[in-house]
Amino acid sequence: MRCRPLFSAKVSYVVITTRFELGAPVEAAWAYLLDVQKIAHCVPGASLTEVVDDKTYAGKVEVKL
Repeated sequence: MRCRPLFSAKVSYVVITTRFELGAPVEAAWAYLLDVQKIAHCVPGASLTEVVDDKTYAGKVEVKL
């Protein structure tokens, strides 16, 4: 895994890149990753608070600094 900071005059953010092999077909992996209700609990500190429709969600992410 590597992490590199990116800076500009207006915005700064970090890009994290890693690779791994998954024991599932590509189509199944993408279907899972695009299902917000399934993937939200996989992100530490994230939770869905509302499902508005099939393309609109509300949620929160708590981060300790």
